[in-house]
Amino acid sequence: MVSQNFYLYEMKSPGDVYLENISTLKLEEAALAKRRSWMAWARFFIIVLIICWLYNQWHNGWAIGLGGVIVGIVLFLFLVAKDVNLKNRLSYVRELLAVNEKEIKGLNLQFSDWCPGSEYNSPTHPYVADLDIFGIHSLFQYVNRAESQGGRDVLADFLSNAASKEDILERQSAIQKLSGQTSWRQKFQAYGRMAAVGTEIQSDIALWLKQPISNQSFFWKIMIWLYPVITLVSAYLYLNDNISSGVFGLLLVVFILFSFSQTKKSNETFQILSRFYPKVSIVRHLISCLEEMKTDDSMALLNLKSELDLNDDKSASLALEKLGKLLGLFEARLNVFLFFFLNTFLLWDVRVSIGLQNWKQQYGYKMESWLQTIYKAEAYNSLATLSFNHQDWTFPEISDNYFTLEGQDIGHPLIARDKRVDNNFSLDGKGKIALITGSNMGGKSTFLRSLGVNMVLAYAGAPVCTKFFKVSLSKLMSSMRIADNLAESTSTFFAELKKIRAIIEAVKSGEKVFVLLDEILRGTNSLDRHSGSRALMMQLIRDKVVAVIATHDVELANLVTENPDAIFNYHFDVQVDKDDALYFDYKLKIGVCQQMNAAILMKQIGIEI
Repeated sequence: MVSQNFYLYEMKSPGDVYLENISTLKLEEAALAKRRSWMAWARFFIIVLIICWLYNQWHNGWAIGLGGVIVGIVLFLFLVAKDVNLKNRLSYVRELLAVNEKEIKGLNLQFSDWCPGSEYNSPTHPYVADLDIFGIHSLFQYVNRAESQGGRDVLADFLSNAASKEDILERQSAIQKLSGQTSWRQKFQAYGRMAAVGTEIQSDIALWLKQPISNQSFFWKIMIWLYPVITLVSAYLYLNDNISSGVFGLLLVVFILFSFSQTKKSNETFQILSRFYPKVSIVRHLISCLEEMKTDDSMALLNLKSELDLNDDKSASLALEKLGKLLGLFEARLNVFLFFFLNTFLLWDVRVSIGLQNWKQQYGYKMESWLQTIYKAEAYNSLATLSFNHQDWTFPEISDNYFTLEGQDIGHPLIARDKRVDNNFSLDGKGKIALITGSNMGGKSTFLRSLGVNMVLAYAGAPVCTKFFKVSLSKLMSSMRIADNLAESTSTFFAELKKIRAIIEAVKSGEKVFVLLDEILRGTNSLDRHSGSRALMMQLIRDKVVAVIATHDVELANLVTENPDAIFNYHFDVQVDKDDALYFDYKLKIGVCQQMNAAILMKQIGIEI
C-alpha cells in the first residue's frame, strides 16, 4: 500500500513529481485490480462450497447443514466487505492517477477539455471577456482544480472581484502554505473528483434540512422500543405453538397496517436522501482532509478549519460518519424482503427517521457551512496548485500608493514559457497614461492582457507570471474586444461606446479606476476616431484615471508635448528585410513606433498597393 506522503519531493520539479506519482500509482492500481480478481474467485469458491455442503450434509440433519451454510455466508459477507474496501481504494487511486495525469497536461498547456467556466462570462463585466478570464482557453480553465459546482463558483468570484488588501495577504499566506502540501492537495482533489458535489445535491440537502421534524413525540420514542418487543414475542409464541396461526395471522395484519401507515411518511424523505447518500461518505473524507490540513500561522486556513468546529467536541467528519451510517440503515428498505420484515417487526422506518431527525437537530445547522468550507478550500487548492506548478512566479506586493503598477519580466500565464516574451513596465501616480503604438501583430494586445491577467491574479491572492510585481488596489476596467450584437441591434461602434460610458460612470462615481484600452473607437472613420481618442485621453487625465492604451494612431503620441508629465510613449516595433519578411521581438520599448507593416501584410495576401 502506498503511503499518502509518497509524493512529497520538495527538491524535484513539478513534472518529475507528477511522473513519479503516476508510475507508483499505476503499480498500486494493478495490484488492487489483481486482488479484487482473486477476491471474486474466492467468493465464487465459497458459494460452490456452500452448495456442496448442503448436498452432502443435508441427510445428517438440517441443523448441521444450516450451521455450515451460516459459516459460509459469514465468510462470503466478510469477503464482500473486504471487496468493497478494495473497490473504494481502487477508485481513489484511479482518481489520484487522473489528478497527476491532468497536471502533466497542464504543465504543457494542454487543457482544452477542462471545465471552461463559460457560464461565468458576462459581456457587462468590467474585464472578464476582454482578458479571457472565462471560456475556452481561459485563465479559469487553466487554474481551476475545483471538482464541485460550489468550488468553481468561489474560484470564479476570486477572479471576477478584487479582494481587500487584508484578504489578499491572507489568501497569499494560505496558498503558500498549501502549495507545499502536495500530498494533502492531491488527496483532497481526488476525493473531490469522487464526490463531484453539484447544485442538485446541495439542493437535496437543503430540502431535507427544511423538512419539518416528525415522529419526535414521546409516543413514538416509546414505540420504537415497545413495538419490536410485542411483534417478536408474538412470533416467538406462534413458533412455539402458544397461539394459533389464525391469531398470529390477525396480529400480523395489524402489525403490517400499523407499521406501513408510517412508511408512507418516510417515502418522500427517502427519495431525497437516496440521491445524496452515495456522496456522504466522500464528503466525510473531504471534511476529514480539512481537519488534517496543516495551517501553521495562516489566518485564512485557521478560519477555514474553525468552520468545522462543533459545540460537543466531536469532529465534523465523525458527525458525517454517523449520518452515513443512518442513511445506510435507511437504504436497507430497497430490499423488498428486508423492507417487509424490518418494518413489520421492528418499525424500521420510524426508528431510522427518529435517528435522522436527531442528527438534523444536532448537526443540520452546520451542513451548509461545511459545504461552503469545502468550496472555499477547493478555490485555495486551485491557486495553490498554480503556485506549485510555477515556482518561478512570484507573489505580488500590494501597494498603499494611490496607484502603482511595477513589474519585471511580466508574461502572459497562458503562453508557453519557451515561446513567451516577458517585459518590464511601471506606471505610477494619478492621471497617467502609457500610450503604446506599434505595428500589427507586434504584441500590443498581448501585453495589455498580460498586465490585466496578472492584476486579476494579484487581486485574487494568487502568484503572478512575473519576476517581481507591485500593484495598488483599483477597479480594473477594459475595452479591448468589441463585438456587435444583432439581438440588441448594437453595432461594433456603439458596443464600444457602451464600454467607455461604463468607465466614465465608474470614474464619476468616485471609484479609483485603472483602464486598459485597445484601439479606441475602431468602429468609426479615422478623423472622428482621432479626435474622439484625443478627447477621451484628455478627460481621463483630468479625472486622474490611470490607463494603458494601445493604438495604431501614432499622431496621438504627439499629445506628450502638451502633457509631458501625464503621457508616456512606448512601442512594439517590427523589422522588415529586403524581401519584406517581418520579424517581431515583442519587446516593449520607450518612444513612438516608426515602422508599420499593414501595407506589407496587405501586399502579401494579394492586394495590389
